[in-house]
Order: sequence, then structure tokens, then C-alpha cells
Amino acid sequence: MSQQTISIIELFAGIGAQVAALKRLGVDYKTTGISEIDKYAIQSYEAINGPTFNYGDITKIPMLDYADLWTYSFPCFTADSLVLTERNGYKQIADIQIGESVLTHDGNFKTVENVINNGVKPTVKIYGMGFDEIHTTENHKFYVREKARVWNNLRRSYDRVFSKPVWKQAVNLTRNDYLGFPVNKKSIIPEWNGITFVWSDGRSDRHKNEISKYLENDNFWWLIGRYVADGYIRNNGGVILSCGKKKITEFKAVANELGINYSLSEDRTAYKFHYSLKELELFVKSFGKYAFGKKIPSFIIDLPVKQLKAFLDGYMAGDGCFTNKKFKATSVSRELIYGLAQCVAKVYKRPFSIYKTKRAKTTVIESRIVNQRDTYELTFNKENHIQDKAFYENGYVWYPFNKIEKAENEVVYDLTVSDNHSFVVNNAIVHNCQDLSVAGKQAGISEGTRSGLLLHVERLLETAVLLGNQPKYLLLENVKALVSKKFKPDFDRWLQKLESLGYNNYWQVLNAKDYGVPQNRERVFVVSIRKDVDTKGYKFPEKIPLTRKLKDVLEPVVDEKYYLAQEKVDKLIKSTFHQERDRIQDENSVCQTLLARDYKDPKCIGNIYGLDSHGGFGGDVFDTNGVSRTLMADGGNRTPYITEPLHIKEATKQGYSKAYEGDSINFDQPNSTTRRGRVGHQMANTLMCSCNQAVVQQVGNIVNTGNWDNPQRGRIYSPQGCSPALNTMQGGGLEPKILKDYRIRKLTPLECWRLMDFTDEEFYAAQLSGVSNSQLYKCAGNSIVVAVLQAIFKELLA
Repeated sequence: MSQQTISIIELFAGIGAQVAALKRLGVDYKTTGISEIDKYAIQSYEAINGPTFNYGDITKIPMLDYADLWTYSFPCFTADSLVLTERNGYKQIADIQIGESVLTHDGNFKTVENVINNGVKPTVKIYGMGFDEIHTTENHKFYVREKARVWNNLRRSYDRVFSKPVWKQAVNLTRNDYLGFPVNKKSIIPEWNGITFVWSDGRSDRHKNEISKYLENDNFWWLIGRYVADGYIRNNGGVILSCGKKKITEFKAVANELGINYSLSEDRTAYKFHYSLKELELFVKSFGKYAFGKKIPSFIIDLPVKQLKAFLDGYMAGDGCFTNKKFKATSVSRELIYGLAQCVAKVYKRPFSIYKTKRAKTTVIESRIVNQRDTYELTFNKENHIQDKAFYENGYVWYPFNKIEKAENEVVYDLTVSDNHSFVVNNAIVHNCQDLSVAGKQAGISEGTRSGLLLHVERLLETAVLLGNQPKYLLLENVKALVSKKFKPDFDRWLQKLESLGYNNYWQVLNAKDYGVPQNRERVFVVSIRKDVDTKGYKFPEKIPLTRKLKDVLEPVVDEKYYLAQEKVDKLIKSTFHQERDRIQDENSVCQTLLARDYKDPKCIGNIYGLDSHGGFGGDVFDTNGVSRTLMADGGNRTPYITEPLHIKEATKQGYSKAYEGDSINFDQPNSTTRRGRVGHQMANTLMCSCNQAVVQQVGNIVNTGNWDNPQRGRIYSPQGCSPALNTMQGGGLEPKILKDYRIRKLTPLECWRLMDFTDEEFYAAQLSGVSNSQLYKCAGNSIVVAVLQAIFKELLA
């Protein structure tokens, strides 16, 4: 090991896994500085390591001081996330351009200064009443109001009250939070400049403007709404609007009153209104092409309420219905449904619901096999009802958050918005963050869409090269997907960039379980060595046998709050087999991957618990190796039993995998039929920012089953200790018995830190500094396993 002092700069420092590894190796190191913006990570870092110079936000660092070693990574919506723009309505975030204006949390439009691709990151799905789903990173902030119930003594009932809006991270959202968005407050009749006909035979250009005179006519906007519902442009020119035969009377009345010439034809199922006005054809092109490409441009949402209502009525007359006491519109165009929702909010000052229905790729219509797409549904009422969950207030619609669940690793995007630092995604106000994800349109880290934060690492490196103080070593850590087939070309380009800056690069995917930690956590590591000091190359550390099991990191006694209620356990094991059973982990196994939101969907273990509801100790929890309180053994389904192995849904030949005692189970995407590798045999799967796993801990205890009036009846004793005194009762089921049972509980924050290979002293230093449990979970899931870093540094600095 080198005896020289190693200076280090930790970019995206987190809680300091890098310096923890150097410390354990006995390396004489000096921290030149860190770059970290998460206040709880900073608080934890300094509680463990003392006050440390923080460069702050990497995007605002002009240059770095010299250090021998730089460590870096790069950290929240998907490219299919819809951002509300001023000119183009809802657009996918990946398609937003610098200079466009987006709607912000105060209802004004502000300019986009930058569109940033932040690389591949773990994401979650957010569900709420006003949107189908939002893919984002766990730390992205939403603008919410918190609901509370206050007793009204006059009415002798509770009133529902809401806080002032606050910013809240996705991972911290609860069922009491209401998401919201500002309702469009513009009232503008659009300008129309007509159409100019240009002739190729030498004739003079001819300009026509027939449409302008109709722009304040409600019937015109009704017709435009009807076009969005059922219209299309013919290949040889002209606009066609289809009309069901039962709706012909209303359509003809509006068309005749409007006065734009048309012709009418009839086919087997519908009438068709033919409009040959070229100007109209040009006008409706802004609404998109084909059913899946239809959208609502911003000039529609900006209309005065009177004309906007006519447009909405026209659309609903063509492709809407009233069913189950609700108005409903269904489309294969997500952008269209979200645009219509904005119209509803403005016209009726009412909330709405949006749903997504996944469809099979093909279906049969009239004996023909046809392709089909997923559909999106908008439902709303025009009047207020006392049972309404959502509400309109002072220019905003507020609606309840429903749930959050883990999603796949995806490329994530962010916008930088001038002045306001907020924008609207899928009808929810969000704050500038570091990442927004691109589900289905992953763009990697290629030039032009490269990770914004990685771009700043590159900028700082280039500056260091110019100044002649570039570091000797670089260390990158990121998710395994970075070297997958989809992103490998971009990854290779990054390595080529580093080589051009004077570095030799060595990379490998390492798993924490191969370095002594019972967690199945695969990450890609890149060691870059400056060419002038790279005299021997670099070899990644050899694997070592795993001797620790998940049970070795478990606390012997935990607070009752970590245990799931018995009703929850019953559903977990019996009812919701495919939804939540895989939260359970076995104490003898390796823990599954920790997530930063593990306090929401916690990993659980099993323990002995009281089943009796009237004996005073129902549900009490005790040391698995010690003496438990009384467990009544008087029947009534209160007697523990030996559990069968759990059958966990997986994409295997038989459709499931068996999880035995000692196995961990990952419950991410519980309804997936293609998910593999849920069960971690004798180890945990990867920790993320929150608890996404469970563990089964089976225990044996001696229970005294004596007569009901015996004060020791039902008392449980540890099988490691002494049995209760044997009495002369023979048979009858009254002799002491050894029982096995389990109780399901969350992993504690301390256990998660242990699974990242931090010491208990380091954990308690962070905890005692005032960091909450939820943030301690997140800090663990966002960190790097210390033992892996220790092995890497040992080879690097030898």
C-alpha cells in the first residue's frame, strides 16, 4: 500500500463511501473537497467525517483544485413524460427545445434554458387521480398540499383542511398529499393569416383568408372539436369528418349554420362531411395526423371559455359519452387526452381522472386481425358533488396522490427553467431536479443528449488538463445498464473522451456479494489512470467467498413499528400472493438490493409474534433468540405453524420460484410476468433508495400449554434456554411444545447501512445528527458498498 498521502475530491459524494474505504485500508488521505447538494447526505457525511469543504452544485463549479483522485457518478421523468408548453401544448420532455416556454407553478410561462439528459438511473412510477402515471426518480420534488382532518364541534364532524403548497420528494409522498396544477388563465382568440397559393406556371401568387371571420363563431370551434374526434385529411386533399348515423341531425344543423360549404356522402356505417376548403385543411394540420398522433395545440387551451366550451362540446359529440354518471373520452393518443383534460379544467373548473388501459398488440374486428394500441381514458363531471375527492381552488386543481412503486432503470431528463425552476409534467407541478426519465425512448449519453452532470465532469476535466493539474486517478460508479447493449456505444464514447484527455481506462461489473457483503448489488466501475503514471496497468480485485448471511446484519430486537400488522401479513401470504408476498426475506439469506425508498415498501423479516387479541400481549415482539412474551395456545387459529416455502411469481418454466428460509425476495413490479431473479438465495438483492424487499425469519420457541388458569399458560421460552417446569399433566396436548412461526418486518435503517458495509458507529453518527429514518434509508440506497471500494482502492494504491 502506498505510504504517500492521497488527496481526493468526491463528486456526488453522498455519505462518503469512498473515504470510508480509504480509512479502512489505513491510507493516509486528505479530502480536498466534495460536491454534494442533498442536505441530508451532507449532514450525514459531516457527522461521520467532520466539517468538509463542499464545492456545492457541480453545474456551478468553474474549476477544481488539484487532487490525486476524483470519484464521480451521475444521477426525473421519462422521455414520454408530457410537459405543458406555451406554443405546442403537451410535448414529450425529450422533445422540448431550449427557448420554448413551459407552464410553471405560479401559472406563468417561463423559458427553458437547458434540456439535460442525466443518464441511466433507478426510477419509480407515481400514480394520482389526475394522470395515468409519471416515471421519475425518487428525489424529484412535487408541489403538494397536505390533507388533515380537523374536528368541527358545531357540526360534530371532521372538516377536511389543506396546508399551503410545499415541495415534497416523490419518495416521501403519502395518501394525504394532493398534487396540483394551475389552470390556464389566458383568453385569446388566435390570429390566422390565411393561405397563399403559389403557382409554378408563372401566374401571380394568390392569398386567401376565409377562416378569420369564423374565429369567434362557436359553431366553428364545435366543428374543429368534431374534427379532432372523428376527422382526417384525405391523401388527395380536403377534410373529411365522419358522423354516426344517429348523430347526423345535430351535425348538419351546426354545419349549415356555420356556412362553410361541404358535400355529404353515406357509407355502410356513417355519413361523411367533405370540406374542400384548402385553408381549413391547413388549419387542422396543427392537431396532428392519425388517431394516435392527434393532440390539442396550446392556442386551443388559450381560447376564451365560451369558444373552448364549444370546442369541447364538439369533441364530446364525436368521440365522447356519458356513462355511470360521468362524461368519458377515450383515445389511443396520450397527448390528446391530457390536452382535453386541460380544457375540462378551464371550462368547468373541475378535476378529472385519467386512466391507461394496456391492450394486446392485436385483436379481431369483424373476423379480421387488426393491430391495436394502449388506450387512455378521461372522465369528469361538470358539477361539484359532495363526494368529490379532488377540487378546484383559486386557479388550481388539486387531486389525491395514490401510490408509488418501483420501476426499471431508465435514462432520466431534466429541464432548467428561468426564474421559476418549476414546470408541469402530466398535470402535476414539479421542481427542477437532476433527472427526468425516458421510458421507451432511452437516449443514452450520446452527444447532444449526454448526461448533463457527466458533461460537467468533462468540463472540469478539460479545465484541469488546460491548467496542468488533472488528477492521477478517476473512479466512476454507475448502474450495470450503462454497459448494456443499448448504452454501450455511448459508454465507449465516454471512455474515448477520457483517453483523449490522457487516461487509460479499465472497467468491470462488480457484485457486492463477491466482496463479503450479503447483497446482490451489481455496479459498473471504471478506473481511469493518467497515462504518465500508469506503469503497470490495473487489475480488478479477485472475488472472495461469501461467509456472511443476511441474518448476520439483523438487529436482535427492533421496535414494534417495523412490524407489519397481522391483517397485512394474512393478505401478503394468502390473498395478494402475486402482489406483496415477495417482500419477505429469509434471515439466513443475502439481502436484495436496497432502495432509497425502502421505508415506504420495506424489506421485511420474520419473527415470533403474539396472535392473541385479548391477552394483553397480542402482537408484541421479542428477541428471536431470547424469551418471548405470552403466546396463547388455545386454538381459534391462534396457534403458530410451520410455514411452507413461498412460491414467488417469476418468468420461469413453472411460473414461480420457491423461496425458503434464508432467501430474500424482491417485490419490485409484483404484477410483472417477465420478471426474473426475484428470489435471492441466501443473500439480499440490490438496495435502492427505499425498502423493496422482505426477509423471512423462522424461529422456534417452547410454549407452555397448561390449563387456562395457570399463570404460565401460553408463555413462550427460547429453545436456546430453559423449558418451563414440566408438570404431571400427561397428554391432552398440555405438555410444552416447540413451535415455529414467523413475523414479517421491515429492514431497519441500521440494517440497510450495514448492507452497504458502513459501521454501526458511522450510522449512529448520522442518526444522532438528526437525519430522519426515511433519509437514512435513502442515503444508504444512494451510496456505494464500502467493501467493494476498499477492494478497488487496495489494488489501485498497492
